[in-house]
Amino acid sequence: MSLPIALQTYTVREQLARDFERTITRVAEIGYPALEITIDIPGASLSQAEKVFGRLGLQTPAAHSPLPLGDKRSAVLDFAAMFGVKTLGFSGGPKEFGTVDSIRQLCGRINDAYEVVAASGIALAYHNHWWEFARVEDRLGFDIMLELLDPGVVFEVDTYWV
Repeated sequence: MSLPIALQTYTVREQLARDFERTITRVAEIGYPALEITIDIPGASLSQAEKVFGRLGLQTPAAHSPLPLGDKRSAVLDFAAMFGVKTLGFSGGPKEFGTVDSIRQLCGRINDAYEVVAASGIALAYHNHWWEFARVEDRLGFDIMLELLDPGVVFEVDTYWV
């Protein structure tokens, strides 16, 4: 899977909240062909964002959102379809890496979510932070995840934390 170079909008979230259209226009002027967006776009509704991205010719191949499970399933899948998202990213929190059992539970939810998105032709990517690389019962949380996750789940490595 080949993705264009994209700006993760999290990096300009404060500017987006102040002036969404001006910020996104500047991002396009700089030369970014694509964005990695979030389901809660600062400074704009989803329909407003869709119009601005379309007008500027910006692709949105990747996004961050909650896992598409339970009452969030439809909203996340509709969001992904609306923006043509090919890779859906998310992350766990530090509390989910307290014990091997809590990691096992997280991985179960991730595997369930993978089945949901794979059926829609979307890749599922786990975005790391520092806690995945902390020791849990003499092992790295990340290593435990590698053993428990479906091989189709990919990792979006945030090098700041590695």
